Amino acid sequence: MAKEDLNLEGVEEVLNPSEYDAPGIYKPEYGGKDLLTYGMGAKAALGAYGLYHALKNVPGGYGKVLADNMHNYLEDASGHFYRPPSPTELKIEKMTGVPVHKVKLAAKEFTKGTWRIAKMFGNPVSSTAYKSTGVAPFVVDMFKEGEKEIVRIAKQYVEQPKGNNISFQDAKNQIRNIEKQLHFKVTSDYSNAYMYKTYPKNPVEKYASKYVTSGSQGDFIKTMGDKETARAVIGKQGVGLKGTKLMKYKNVNFSDVARGAQFDKDFYRTMRLLRNFKGDATFAAEFVRSNMYKSNAMPLNNGKMIFSLSPSIRPNYDWGGFNAVGIWDPEKPDRIKIAATDKRDLLGHTPGRARTTVNYVQTKDIEIKDLKKTFEPKVVEPTGPRGPYETRTPKEIRLENAKKLRLNQGKIGQNIGNEVIAPHERNVQKQLKTIKNPKLWKSPSGKKVMKKLLRQGLTRGGIASGAAALAALAFMQFGKDED
Repeated sequence: MAKEDLNLEGVEEVLNPSEYDAPGIYKPEYGGKDLLTYGMGAKAALGAYGLYHALKNVPGGYGKVLADNMHNYLEDASGHFYRPPSPTELKIEKMTGVPVHKVKLAAKEFTKGTWRIAKMFGNPVSSTAYKSTGVAPFVVDMFKEGEKEIVRIAKQYVEQPKGNNISFQDAKNQIRNIEKQLHFKVTSDYSNAYMYKTYPKNPVEKYASKYVTSGSQGDFIKTMGDKETARAVIGKQGVGLKGTKLMKYKNVNFSDVARGAQFDKDFYRTMRLLRNFKGDATFAAEFVRSNMYKSNAMPLNNGKMIFSLSPSIRPNYDWGGFNAVGIWDPEKPDRIKIAATDKRDLLGHTPGRARTTVNYVQTKDIEIKDLKKTFEPKVVEPTGPRGPYETRTPKEIRLENAKKLRLNQGKIGQNIGNEVIAPHERNVQKQLKTIKNPKLWKSPSGKKVMKKLLRQGLTRGGIASGAAALAALAFMQFGKDED
């Protein structure tokens, strides 16, 4: 069964019924929303029940599958990153303290995730490929659409069409944002496998294990320097060392959270206050609190002092907002150790049977006075006529510069394509080749396999229909974004 064979037209009509097809049921004065909701209630319940049984034997269960089929960041209606709240939402937030806009965006992404699961399990080929590789069709689509968009942006930069030109920096930012979204989606799926008490499949493991590994309590203590400091750092996430799963991330050039903390303005100011401070940890904490607004600086029993905050610079999309801790030792007053942690969740929630999981990185020990930020060499763009020693045309120069648009000269995208996407595609092609083999339909064993596939297809079709109804109910519940 090909992916396109799943007929979703009926479901789309439920999500967006036209007044021509449903002139009375959709009108509020006729209680349209209630009629539509109650009419789908039983179907949605059956869909949820069917999904539960379909997923209960999948490693990680429903929570893991849902996480695999969702973005790991908030996305607005335009497909962009988290937007600021509307004026109406801002008023509600000030009155109630509830981040209404974040709740709505998260609810919509959960709805989309349910819809994607329905599509995936409604197609035996897609669901089998997912179970075999751990790569959801959603991730494959992200990769393919992202690569197309990268080609379009690079071409726009090189060609510089009149009225639609783009600078090198703008093109680079857009392209690297696309690549980071996909990279951190794969590392997120890897870590979520551990959070849901299972292990990542080989394609995901092969790529993501270069950037994140399963941590341990012993390594966390060693990384922080001692047990008391480790307890204080992880305590900032509201959890303890005992019973917490730890995931250790590498600080790479495009996702260095320790560097993000280092150049946060409040973190920087606190470090400057502590530089060569004469006194013990208690006096240092009092000095910081008296000079920094709402500082939580505190001394530890081991003679060190810590302070923490959530940096405004967030380079790791898998983490989002995180907690950075500065560790200051009066015996080394001109240095600071930077620790960073993040409690894993799925857009603020942990559906399914997830265990408490905390991300961390190797601490960064720096000299406080050495805080100059380093920049990448500036790319020179052609702006006028060629000089006497320049033989290339402006377009040729842009074509050369375009090689620097992608992360690590395109190696990130290339590795994801080869190590994550290709195994999924090979599995799909192998299944399709088997199904299309004429001998399969003639042999007794082949007929038996196809009958089983047919039964599974019918079951999955029912699940998909019910799950889509479930998604439609959620869609109607949360509505559209307010202006």
